Amino acid sequence: MIPSYFVPIEKIPLNPNGKINWRVLPTPKIETEENYAAPRNKIEKKLAAIWGEVLLGKEASSALPDPDISIDADFFEMGGHSLKATLLLAKIHKAFNVSVPLTQIFAAPTIRGLSTYLKEAAKNEYSSIKPSELKEYYVLSSAQKRLYLLQQMDDHDAGMGTVYNIPAVWTLEGDVNKEKLKETFNQVIHRHESLRTSFHLVNNEPIQKIHKEVELVIGEEKSMKTIIQNFVHPFDLSRAPLLRVGLIELLHTPENKYILMVDMHHIISDGTSMGVLVSEFMSLHKGEELPAMGIQYKDFAEWQNSRQVKESLKPQQEYWQNQFKGETPVLNLPTDYVRPVVQSFAGNSLEFEINLKDTRALKICAHEQGTTLYMVLLAAFNLFLAKITNQESIIVGTVVAARRHADLEPIIGMFVNTLGLINFPQNQMHFHEFLELVNERTLAAFENQDYPFEELVEQAGLTRDTSRNPLFDVMFVFQNFEIKDIEIPGLKLKPWKYENPTSKFDLTLNGEEKQEGLHFIVEYCTALFKKTTIQRFINYFKTIISILAANLKKPIKICDIEILSREEKQRLLIDFNRTEAGYPEGKTIHELFAEQVEKTPDHVALIGQIPNPKSQITN
Repeated sequence: MIPSYFVPIEKIPLNPNGKINWRVLPTPKIETEENYAAPRNKIEKKLAAIWGEVLLGKEASSALPDPDISIDADFFEMGGHSLKATLLLAKIHKAFNVSVPLTQIFAAPTIRGLSTYLKEAAKNEYSSIKPSELKEYYVLSSAQKRLYLLQQMDDHDAGMGTVYNIPAVWTLEGDVNKEKLKETFNQVIHRHESLRTSFHLVNNEPIQKIHKEVELVIGEEKSMKTIIQNFVHPFDLSRAPLLRVGLIELLHTPENKYILMVDMHHIISDGTSMGVLVSEFMSLHKGEELPAMGIQYKDFAEWQNSRQVKESLKPQQEYWQNQFKGETPVLNLPTDYVRPVVQSFAGNSLEFEINLKDTRALKICAHEQGTTLYMVLLAAFNLFLAKITNQESIIVGTVVAARRHADLEPIIGMFVNTLGLINFPQNQMHFHEFLELVNERTLAAFENQDYPFEELVEQAGLTRDTSRNPLFDVMFVFQNFEIKDIEIPGLKLKPWKYENPTSKFDLTLNGEEKQEGLHFIVEYCTALFKKTTIQRFINYFKTIISILAANLKKPIKICDIEILSREEKQRLLIDFNRTEAGYPEGKTIHELFAEQVEKTPDHVALIGQIPNPKSQITN
């Protein structure tokens, strides 16, 4: 009901009967930028409408050309990233019956370029996901199976009890009616079967069961400590709903203010789903009617397990098997503590910023290289890991929304897939060369993102190491999903910072772009690292970013990127090497050696190199 355009007028023209004289109202004039080019045909108009949906959150149909979207505007310069590109291509497939590869939007990131591609591309009929027949139980999706098995192997002492919870906390301002709050949540639960699902073993196979009704209890507490101490706790997967809601009234505040807490298990939700939950909650709370759900998560799970889909994924299966054939490199991070025999999930996090100047420089670098800020940061992260491990084969995990089918966009459920990205930062390589390779390899991985990570792990034939994750121990996540402030009449919802003391991996670098620059959170395993070490790692990464930002115009080799500060160089090369010590003159060398054997019997006694007997030894 919000108009697309507003035209100010001094007064409303009336006819002799006192009614609005529509004929003399001025026609809306679209103010456009100098380089604006309007859509020229049906294909470009439809593409512009889809871009408006994905980039600007606008309705798909519009009576007038959108002045915000020129057919020559760059998708990525308008705020597009890999997640939005995936959504864009899913909508294009549904609208035009053409499956556009992800690489194409990097090659031609404009409506003009995509229009040309669509005219020449072969048709690939869009096939909707059909609702499955009514059954007592349904199969699990691939991601759900893995999460179910992990939960069954749960070790609360290792901190895994809540590691796959997805807690979110907001401040809630306004006139909060607790009964209406509960009623609205129940409406969302009624819409989404995933929020009414429980998980069980039947004939030794995990299955999901959809319940017609579930009881949601909204806990009310008076203490902020409750958020950390009591609210987030393990779920029993056999008891629906796998969702809990908590409300804390903040006393002694000038206005009505609450803390709203929502916790869901990952087996029924993901980051994008949390955005869907918030958006629908606010819409329903203000009385809006939402469109009926076409399909539910169980329908996706049945579809994913169908013979047709499994057959279509064979080329992707071959791609990933080629990526991980042979010995998989293990990233040997310099840890402070000995790695536990059984992986610990106890964690902590530190935050840091990259200033606006360096952020702009990185975006310029991305634009000139025909890539994205995500790729530049991923390349920089690979360099950081190569520097601290002295390795040239680096595997970094990342996550994708895995909603490449347009029918999946409005569903709450676990769709996220994990990808292992292998790169080779060699010392003599220039950064721009390395960035080009990172871009190429990452796009290939994204193009094959539908193949379930869980099946890759099973087929890779890895020897299971209980102290590590399969395939990789470090993650990189950038701009995965967006949850912003939402305001409706009488109610305002704003994200509230919450620290979750868990870590699924040794290190995870989470980043997002903000108006003032880049914001990062480093999540780390406290069983491996001290806080001071993580702070040092952050300084190394920031140094790499500063060097890259300062060397946009000239090629720089990876070996020339120095991460140590002057003070740290002094400490490592000079201070630590001041090893002069007095020699005890009353004892012989073999006596001192014998004493040391008693002190440290299992340590290395001597390191040396056996000379080649054919070579001549000289003084």
